[in-house]
Amino acid sequence: MNKKEKGITLVALVVTIIILLILAGVTLNLALSENGIFEKAKQSVKNYEESQNNEIINIKNLENKLSDVLIRDNNIPTEPELEYQTLKEVAKPGDYVLYKPQANSFTIKKEQTGFGEDQNFNTDDYKDLWQVLYNDRQHGLQIISTNNVANLYIGSDVDIDGARKGYNECIEVLNIFCKNYIDYRYAENGRCVGSEKEDIVSGTVELPFEYNGSRDSGCKPDTQNKTLEDYNAMISATSQNDNGIVISDFAYYYAYRNLWKPNDSIWYFQIYCVIDNQGTPWNGGKTLIAFHNNVDVIMDDGPRGVRPCITLKDNIESVGDGTKESPYKLKAME
Repeated sequence: MNKKEKGITLVALVVTIIILLILAGVTLNLALSENGIFEKAKQSVKNYEESQNNEIINIKNLENKLSDVLIRDNNIPTEPELEYQTLKEVAKPGDYVLYKPQANSFTIKKEQTGFGEDQNFNTDDYKDLWQVLYNDRQHGLQIISTNNVANLYIGSDVDIDGARKGYNECIEVLNIFCKNYIDYRYAENGRCVGSEKEDIVSGTVELPFEYNGSRDSGCKPDTQNKTLEDYNAMISATSQNDNGIVISDFAYYYAYRNLWKPNDSIWYFQIYCVIDNQGTPWNGGKTLIAFHNNVDVIMDDGPRGVRPCITLKDNIESVGDGTKESPYKLKAME
């Protein structure tokens, strides 16, 4: 019986290998050649990205054209880019400043003032402008409210102890009040006009104390007294007002305690104030308590206004020209 063996011949194997090599060559050529699959894929990605970019550019151009049409049709002016400048470099005493501290509610307690009840305030209630008081090396850049920010009762019209309390702590209370108007985005300190220090005054001499004979019967401060410094600065702040910035719409505290002894029978214990139609602090003193022939007399005649002085930071920027129509608008540092 003959046995048959199955298999492929050498010729068939060689032919098969040749065919496979030809197919591999064709495939590699299709994939890797200059016009191959990979190159076409890369080109497709590039074309897609270019198409996206062109589409974004076209949309932006369309938006600009629509904006131009809307502005033209509605007569809406385009706003110029603001040019900020350092306020310290340009501000002159008397220039107007738009200073709007963040809204802050606060209470001055009756235990602080000697008045019969607590008094509530909000910094947002003041809507008027501020003006430059100082801009020099000694004082820094200080602004003061153009008008009184609020009216405050100090002392009592019915109680001897309240009157004494009001006199003894009036400077401290006024400075506490004014520090509530510090906006730390722009400012670094605050005090009441007339106060010698920005720091809160403490340890003031309490009633009664002996009259030391250092004041004449008119109580007008000596021209060298530091008490006059703010007053003279307000008189000299004439960049926008020929008469300076002393006068306000209502009498206000000029934070300085005064003892007036016009004769041997009476002493007056006062807080200096500025009366709107007189403009000098010694003509507007508010007498809290008097000793008349050693008898206590209360002479409180109502509230006075408060004008805070705020020290701004040196590097605050602004726009505007300092006039009332275009006050300096402050830019907080980033």
